Amino acid sequence: MKKTLVAMLLVLALPLISFTALANAQVEINVLFTDWFENNWAEYVKLFEAENPDVKVNVQGFPFRNLFEVIEVKMQSKATDVDVIAVDVPLVASYAIRDYLLPLNDYFTEDDMSVWLPAARESAFYNGQLLAPPLRTSSAAVYYNKDIFEEAGIEFPPSNPDERWTWEKTLEVARQLTKRDANGVTEVWGLAFYQVNRPYQILPLPQSLGGGSGISEDGFNVQGYLTNEEWIEAMEFYRDLFNKYAVSPKGVIPEEMHELFGTGKVAMYISGESGVVTFANNYPDLNFGVSYHSYFADGEAVTPTGSWHIGVSKNTKNAEAAARFVKFLTTDPRVAKAAFKDHGYLVPNVELFSFTDEEMEAMGYPADAFRLLEYELTNTAVSRPQTPGYLEWEDILSGALEDIRNGADPEDTLKNAEYRLQRLLNRYTR
Repeated sequence: MKKTLVAMLLVLALPLISFTALANAQVEINVLFTDWFENNWAEYVKLFEAENPDVKVNVQGFPFRNLFEVIEVKMQSKATDVDVIAVDVPLVASYAIRDYLLPLNDYFTEDDMSVWLPAARESAFYNGQLLAPPLRTSSAAVYYNKDIFEEAGIEFPPSNPDERWTWEKTLEVARQLTKRDANGVTEVWGLAFYQVNRPYQILPLPQSLGGGSGISEDGFNVQGYLTNEEWIEAMEFYRDLFNKYAVSPKGVIPEEMHELFGTGKVAMYISGESGVVTFANNYPDLNFGVSYHSYFADGEAVTPTGSWHIGVSKNTKNAEAAARFVKFLTTDPRVAKAAFKDHGYLVPNVELFSFTDEEMEAMGYPADAFRLLEYELTNTAVSRPQTPGYLEWEDILSGALEDIRNGADPEDTLKNAEYRLQRLLNRYTR
C-alpha cells in the first residue's frame, strides 16, 4: 500500500519537476575568439550573463594564427558545439562563400545597426546579408617628432583636416628632415610606414588617386584593377620613397618600426591609433604630435580601417541566444565606452565619441588625437576589399609591395601579381 502511494505521488510530481527544470534551464553558447578577447572582454561577458540569466557563455581564446586553424576545422566539419566565432573583417566574404555564418538580418533592427560607423557597417554585410557585426575598428594618422621639426625650423603638420598635407608636401618635408652622417649612413629617416609592406597600410595611396582597392567590386577579378594608371602612379611614388629619394628605410619589418620612431630615428610615421598610448607610455622622452593622414593633390583623403567582427555559426543549435550575445557586444553603449576606457580599443560605435575632451584627457588619451581619429573614421575610412580570395590576394600583393619597396618596376610587378592572383581567384567561380 505504501509503495503504491509513493509511486502515485511521484507520478503527480513529474509535471512540476519538469516545469521547474525548464524554468531553470540555461542555454550554453560556445565562443571561439583570440586570447585578447578572452582576457580583456571577460567583464562584458559577465555583464551579459547577469542580464541574460538564461544564457551561459563559454569563451575559448586562441593565439591569432591558431584561431583561424581552429575555426576552419570546426566550420568544415559542421560542428554544432560552436555558436559564435571571431571574424577578421577581410574574411567576411570568404566565410560567406563557404557558408560558415548565419545571416542575422532578422535579429538586428535598423536602429540597432544605426550605431555602427559607415565603413564598419558596410563590411558587416555580404550580398545584402548581415553576417558579421563589427566589434572593433582601426584608423591611421601621421605621428611626428616635434623636436626634429623644431630643430629643422619646419612647421608642424596641421591640426585641421581641411589643411592636411598632400603626399607631395609630405615628401618635400621628409627630404628636408632626412639626416645622413659624413659616411652617408642615415641617422634620421624623414618618413616611415608601420605596416610597410601590407595592403592595409598602403591601399590608401592608390585609393586616394581613385585607383580603387585593386580588385573588382564582386571580389572575383583583378585584371586591370591592379595595373590601372592610378595604381601604377601610386606605386611609383611608393617605390621612390625608398629608392630615388631614400627618405624611408628598407629592410625593416613592421615589428621594428615603432622602435625606430620611438627612439627618434624617424621624423614622420604613418601608424594606427594604438601608437598614441604606446608612444606615451613606452617612450617618455619622445616629444610627438599627431596629424591627419596625407593624400595626393589630385585625389581625395582616404584612411585604412577595419578590425575584428563577430558572427554566429551557421551550424549553431542556439541561434537566438548567440545572436542576442552578438548584438549586446556590438550595440550596447556601455560596452562601447568601457572597451575604450578600460583597454584603449577603438570600437565602431558612435557612442564612443560621446566622451568629452575632459574625459579623454582624464583617461590619458590626448583629446586632439581622439578627435582626429573620430574625423577619419567618420569621413575618410575605406575598408579593405571583400573577396573570397582575400588571403591569397593579401599574400601576393604583400610580396609585390615588398618587391616595389626594394626597387622593382611597379608596372611589371603589378602585372605579375595580377596574373598569379587571377588564376587563384578563378577557383571561386567554377
